[in-house]
Amino acid sequence: MVICRLTLKTNELRAALPRPEEANALVQDIVDFTDSCEDQQSYERRRREKKKAEKEALKTQVQQYEVQLELLRLRQPIRQNLLTQNSDLAERAQSVLSNRHSCAPSAPLATFPTLGAIASR
Repeated sequence: MVICRLTLKTNELRAALPRPEEANALVQDIVDFTDSCEDQQSYERRRREKKKAEKEALKTQVQQYEVQLELLRLRQPIRQNLLTQNSDLAERAQSVLSNRHSCAPSAPLATFPTLGAIASR
């Protein structure tokens, strides 16, 4: 009976252990995993380099925006001068048009007997 129990325990152990092919595959997976892992210093160095590159890219972008803003500021007085000139021109045109109405003859042309009478008026 003891031999029977011992044989049963041995069979259970054999069933629980992986086969040699499976064990080799498992060992290879573990080796591949450890080879692919980085050490902490390399990871931190790459992280810092990445952050530095992002920071430099943002600085470059800010400089580009500042140049665009300066160009827009330089164009603003030109636009304002054009608007002022257009406004002045519109006021002059309005003034001319309003003065023209005041120069209209007060008497109808039929009341003047000759062209000389019109000119003397």
